[in-house]
Parts: sequence; structure tokens; C-alpha cells
Amino acid sequence: MSTKIILTADDYGVVPDINQGVIDLVNLGVLNSVEIFPNYGPQGSDSLRNAHKLIEETKNSGNSFEIGAHLTITSGKPIEKTPGLATILQPSGEFKSYRDIPSSADGIALYNELEKQLKVLLDDPIIGPKVTHITNHHDTLWFYPNYTEELIKLANKYNLAIRNPNSIPKSKGWIYYVLQNMIRKISKSDKKRIQNAHKARKRGKFIGKSVTFKSTTYMNSKHYGTLDLSGHTPVDQLSTEVFKKRNKLNRMFKRALRDDAEVVEFMFHVRKGDESNLHDWRGKTDVEYYTGINPKYFDGRVVEYQSLKKNQNNIRNMFASSDYDSGSWDRHSVIIHLYEK
Repeated sequence: MSTKIILTADDYGVVPDINQGVIDLVNLGVLNSVEIFPNYGPQGSDSLRNAHKLIEETKNSGNSFEIGAHLTITSGKPIEKTPGLATILQPSGEFKSYRDIPSSADGIALYNELEKQLKVLLDDPIIGPKVTHITNHHDTLWFYPNYTEELIKLANKYNLAIRNPNSIPKSKGWIYYVLQNMIRKISKSDKKRIQNAHKARKRGKFIGKSVTFKSTTYMNSKHYGTLDLSGHTPVDQLSTEVFKKRNKLNRMFKRALRDDAEVVEFMFHVRKGDESNLHDWRGKTDVEYYTGINPKYFDGRVVEYQSLKKNQNNIRNMFASSDYDSGSWDRHSVIIHLYEK
């Protein structure tokens, strides 16, 4: 039996260069999964507009792809501002940074907000049929067990798969969950909750109770990553960095086969670009009108875009072999159990 591979791009729906990079790679037959922010614009209207653009501008390619609702409590604004969400909102009404999110949002209010975001996409007659799964921006719905329960409850209600919290390389998870805690503006008790939840997940456990959901065997993010802490890529090193990404991509395929995994998600962050616009993020902080996407890391997105674009034939050759096949969240998801500690 061949190993099923899902090639996913996150963060579609807001930034034009990110959107166009995703569209290009769907047209090239590289991506078969796109994660769309549902809360951009009033009641998600701009998210829907850009989602329709994605479908319209890729339909002639004949390449199929699935849509994931990229739920967020760290970017933009909630679909509906309620008192129960007050602790995770800035005074401006926008969500706080992922570094500052506490565990104190009301569970019912959080669930209702996540469901409203999901239904922005699900209720659209064109977009809805392509929605097969849920991911969450910055992984924050896995920070705290009480938030994770609301995510899983929502996914199971609509029979949708979610991104597997079992991700590799493990070292990236350590940096994100442990090292980042040194600068998070949250209570010591919440920092401890984040660390404990991360440790439990690595052991296949969930703090508090047993949870079951549909997902992939695991997620591989080895191709994704900033090039250095400043996000800077020298123009004359672009081709070198792209070559390094190609090697990482090859190792991702080989590992999935070696692990005898049933279905694996490869996660990417892309932005259309080349030497001419590599550094046009300088001087910017967040994308205008939508917090939580930091342009400082746009250089890394360009490297990922160029890597996937230049390796499209290599990816096609992988899928032409008997070892791999294009994966589907809808048809190939497996049942994941995280058991009580």
C-alpha cells in the first residue's frame, strides 16, 4: 500500500503575495490542501472573496485540492465579540498575540466563535463542499486542554479531520512551546499548562480525559522554518537556500516511507516572490488591518515558494512511483486517540 501525502499551505486568504503563491502552486499540481483564514473582513467577507478567487483561478488546471478552515484566536478579530472572549482580546477588539493568550476564555464563547469561523466557509455553497478539515493558527488551540476540547468537539460534530499535534521535527516543537515561554506575557501557571500539554502530547496523552479525532498519522514541518532570527535572506544566497529546502523535501518523503505511515501531512508557508521582492517586508510589523501575520518572516516564505516551484517535477515523480499517492483529509484520515494521563 502506498503512503498518502498531503501537501498543505497555511495562511491563505489575507496577504496578496501569500494568496498568489498558493494559487500558483495549486495550478502547478504541487499543493493539494489549502488552509484559509475565515475571519478576514466583516463577518469573514474578505476571506470568502479570496477563497472564491482561489477556486476561480485554479479551476482550469484540473488540479483538485481540499480546503481547511484555519481557525484563529491570534489573528484579526473574532466574528462575534462577546464578553466570554474578553481575556484573549486586545482593547482594539483584535485577538492578542499567540505569546499573550491566556487560558481563561470562556469555553462556550470560544466554541461558538470557532463554530462561527468554520461556518463562514462551510455555509458557502461553493466553498463549503471543499472543506474537509480544520487547522488552527499558531497551534494555540493546543496550548491549553480546555481549548483543545472545544476544538475536538467542533471537529467531531462536523465530522472533519484536524491537524495532528504529533509533528516532526520534535526540536521545533520544543523551541515553540518551551523556549517561547520565556517571553510570553502570561501567568506562570499558564506557562506551566502549555509545557505540560506539550509534554503529554509527545507521549500520546491528553491531560484530563481521553479524546478521539480524525487526523493524519503525523505532520512533517521540516521544510518550514525561518532562515535566521531576523527572517533575512541575502539575495545572493536565495538559490542556495532553495537547494537546501529541496534536500529537506526529499528527506520528508523518504521518512514517510520509512515510517510506513498511512497518511502524512507536509506543511508549508509560501509567498510568491523572487530576488526582486525578497525584502519588501522591511519596516512593516503586521499586515494592515489583520494582526498575527508577521512580515518579518516573508523571506522564508519566498524560499519555500521557490523550493516547491522548482521541485514540481520531483514531486510529480514521487507520486508517479508506487511508493506514494496524493493524500486526502476526507478519504484517508485515521482515528487518533490521546489518552488520559
